[in-house]
Amino acid sequence: MKIQYIIFYSIIALGFSSCKDDPQAIQPIGKLATVQLVFDNVVGDKDLLLDSTEYVNLFEQAFTVAKFNYFISNIELKMKDGTYVPVLQDSSYFLVKEKDPSSLIANLNWVNEGEYAGIRFMIGVDSLRNTMPLDFRTGMLDIGGFASDMYWTWNQGYIFMKLECHKPQSKGDPNPAIPYVYHIGGFGGMNTPTINNIKIVNLDFPSTLIATQATKAKVFIKANALQVLSGENPVDFEQYPTVMLTTYSKNIADNYSTMFTINSIQN
Repeated sequence: MKIQYIIFYSIIALGFSSCKDDPQAIQPIGKLATVQLVFDNVVGDKDLLLDSTEYVNLFEQAFTVAKFNYFISNIELKMKDGTYVPVLQDSSYFLVKEKDPSSLIANLNWVNEGEYAGIRFMIGVDSLRNTMPLDFRTGMLDIGGFASDMYWTWNQGYIFMKLECHKPQSKGDPNPAIPYVYHIGGFGGMNTPTINNIKIVNLDFPSTLIATQATKAKVFIKANALQVLSGENPVDFEQYPTVMLTTYSKNIADNYSTMFTINSIQN
């Protein structure tokens, strides 16, 4: 039965890859290199420090950050001619957790040698992986392991981005309540259409990234958690203290779709 699943989902994966919006997307071939993505989480112009530093949103409401997690997946590198080379999909799912320093580094191990001008990736987990049998969701997608706090069992779907914030006066409290909770997901539904908060990010490199077998090129990416609350749709803590799988979650997804910037690259 497992062999049948492997064949079935391999066919689906191939179909999914061939149906991407960009008809110029090509598959990896030739010599392979490693590119490392290094994430730096910030809040505005300040470093993100959990449960300590006080920040302020656009409504002048103070807060500290208790948790900041997000998935990136379906990574593709843009060549200088504008075509995209996808990273092998099974090796293209990463869960970044501010609390876990090791998760701030993502190794892309199946990259064609060559020169690249940018990167494209998904914030979240695609519908195919959301609906695969659990045996095929391992590593960063293991809902019994590393991704256990990034999955809605009641909705059977991954949480794409999780931001939880305290009120500053809770500092020093060993078990503070978390009054501001933003768990955003929604892949469009399996049998019935639902909210779709999957977002695609396109970023250009400040200079050419050169991937070779001999070296490990690095891309330093900044993720601004304040953008989750202060993008096109500023979030008022008093009006929206908790947002999950509701219509308003689309506003927050639009916000965090612009939270990433390229800080620098290193060849």
